[in-house]
Amino acid sequence: MEFRYSNKLVCNLDTEYKRRLDSWVSSRWPYRESNWEEFLTQLPGFYPIDVWDSIKRLGFNSPELGTEAQAIVRNVQMEAFPDALEHPLDFEWRFVDDSISTILVKLRQLLPEQKFISVGCLGCPNVAVAGERKLPNYSWTLLDRRAELLRPRVKKVELIACDLTQDFPRLPSWDAAVVDPPWYLPITKHFLVRAQMLTKQGGFVLLSFPPEGTRPGARRELDQLIDWCNQGGLERVEISYGKLQYKTPFFESNALKSAGFSANVPSWRKADMLVFVNRRENGRGVICDDQIPERLGAEWQIFSREGVKFFLRIEPPVKSVTKNVPVVKRLSPAWRHDQILPSVSTNFPGREKANLVSSGNRFLICDDTFSVAQLLRTWESNGLPFESKGPCPLQTQLSTIIEDELHDKENYLMHTYDRK
Repeated sequence: MEFRYSNKLVCNLDTEYKRRLDSWVSSRWPYRESNWEEFLTQLPGFYPIDVWDSIKRLGFNSPELGTEAQAIVRNVQMEAFPDALEHPLDFEWRFVDDSISTILVKLRQLLPEQKFISVGCLGCPNVAVAGERKLPNYSWTLLDRRAELLRPRVKKVELIACDLTQDFPRLPSWDAAVVDPPWYLPITKHFLVRAQMLTKQGGFVLLSFPPEGTRPGARRELDQLIDWCNQGGLERVEISYGKLQYKTPFFESNALKSAGFSANVPSWRKADMLVFVNRRENGRGVICDDQIPERLGAEWQIFSREGVKFFLRIEPPVKSVTKNVPVVKRLSPAWRHDQILPSVSTNFPGREKANLVSSGNRFLICDDTFSVAQLLRTWESNGLPFESKGPCPLQTQLSTIIEDELHDKENYLMHTYDRK
């Protein structure tokens, strides 16, 4: 494998974080297992590119780690969206089946046997789908922006489509809530405010949280979160480090390959699992006034077909700076010359400029979003090829992008899942 870019550009690390990373890598090397993924899962969430850079910096021989990993055994019945891949703007990482089972086992341990047990899922549709099948005596509710899309997949789960960073009507109180927010502290706090409001006094809140290696400030964020929870009546009673594991989504797989990381890592990412008890009394609870960064809350139109999605932000067309000279309608990469960004960070250069984003981490800028929207509607209804009415560079570009996206999707599925 070879870096395609300077790692300082892909992910610039501070000195202390780099020291901790090198210490972890040194303590786990040499590792007897045969592949990259098994080595990565021995570490507390450090990004593969950064681990690769650390191995080089320490003078270890990274080819000792094989590039292939064991494929994920897939249970489609337990998936919320089996026909649609994750999208970077949904900030969605899906638990592997074993981690869903871990959550369900923990719920059974926490909740005594009784006639009626209610559980709410905030941002984790796969848990609600699996919970209905594996714990059918529980009452399940899902709060998620895309909850309505699950109606064909569930029978009794109450589906509530909502933005969990905004206020919404009160619901009957649950015995427990499972919370899997995007890994940004302001959003996590907003999710926990809703979870506490909707959980009975003495009820439990299970939270997934990024482990210390996820980013330089992750350990500090965890301490801040626990203090904030304690002040608002959410008492932490348990923390299990690295307990939960996620499938590597399509967009992250493409990002790693774009950076030059060719090893197959179908489920390297882990999360800590925290358990809180709701001690809220006399209206005192956690309060969050943190603003959600604008880049995380923009409005997009969504077009989907054959398991992939394109998010499009409609903007006024670019005007020509020269009178009587029409603007050439085109699609261009948001960063350098690569359509696929080599990072999943929301702070990556150029990402905020994109107005067309694909499931495969393609971030593009289009001069005429109205024309692109029309083409994507046609693709959504009829597929490819587009019906040609003469030379149209924008149509040709978009057609190639969609074809590349579908090709990447098939490669991803082939290398991620056990299809036996």
